[in-house]
Amino acid sequence: MNVKTGIAETVGAYISRYNAGDVDGIVSLFADDAVLEDPVGTPPKVGKLVIREFISDAVGYGVRLKGPESLLVVGDEAAFRFDVFSGPGTARYSVEVIDIIQVNARGLIVSLRAYFNASDFAEAFGQ
Repeated sequence: MNVKTGIAETVGAYISRYNAGDVDGIVSLFADDAVLEDPVGTPPKVGKLVIREFISDAVGYGVRLKGPESLLVVGDEAAFRFDVFSGPGTARYSVEVIDIIQVNARGLIVSLRAYFNASDFAEAFGQ
């Protein structure tokens, strides 16, 4: 399998596992020493234990991810756009997000940086 296909599969797994509420499945996509900066500008979350805590909280909000709307792969890095939207039974709100990931030789995420307008997120979801 080539790197581009592998990264595309990782991105697809990340989104589908998030939507399924599969915290363990999401965390399994990260290397042990991975760094997650979500959103960019906040203190990085380093290592699977801290990332698991963050992902567990994020999944708990009950929002869903739609996408990726586009996926650009260069070497071992990818940028992809997706939307975060409110779940069924609530008013529909969405926020555009762009993630940039880097994977290691095993295809595990070593870096994930999330770009979005935090004020849009707070306004849409009251957070």
